[in-house]
Amino acid sequence: MARAYSGCEVWQQDFLKLDLPDNYFDGVFANAALFPVPSQELPSVLLELHASLKPGGVLFSSNPHGHNEEGWNGGRYGVYYDLHTWRRYVSAAGFVELCHYYRPVGLAAGKAALASDCLAPVRSRVALPPPDALSHRCRSHRSA
Repeated sequence: MARAYSGCEVWQQDFLKLDLPDNYFDGVFANAALFPVPSQELPSVLLELHASLKPGGVLFSSNPHGHNEEGWNGGRYGVYYDLHTWRRYVSAAGFVELCHYYRPVGLAAGKAALASDCLAPVRSRVALPPPDALSHRCRSHRSA
C-alpha cells in the first residue's frame, strides 16, 4: 500500500535480520512495528536503524503504551514500554527526541498509544532546528 500511494521506494524486512545500507534513508516509518521486538534485541535493532539513516534522517515509531511489560498478550508478543524507558532505548542508540504525543488526542496517557513521531528521533550529529520550531511541529501533529 505504501508503495502504491507514495510512489516511493519501500523496503520491508524482519527487524531481527536487518540488512540495510548505512546512511541511505531519509526516514524509517515503523508504525506499531517495533513493539514486538524483544527487549534484549531492541538496542541492536535501533543501532541498525540509526546507522541506516542519512544525517538528519527521522525514525517515526508508534508503540502501544504500557508499564514495561513484555510477553504474550492475546496471541501476540509485545513489549509495552513507558515513555521513560522508550526514551532511554532510543537515546542510547544515538537518536534525539524532537517531541512526543499520545494518540488518540484527548485520551489519558495510560489509555492511549504512545506515538513517537514527535518522539521522532533524529541523528544527533545534525544541527536541530530551534526548540520553538520543534514544538510547533509536534503541536501540528497533535491536532491532526
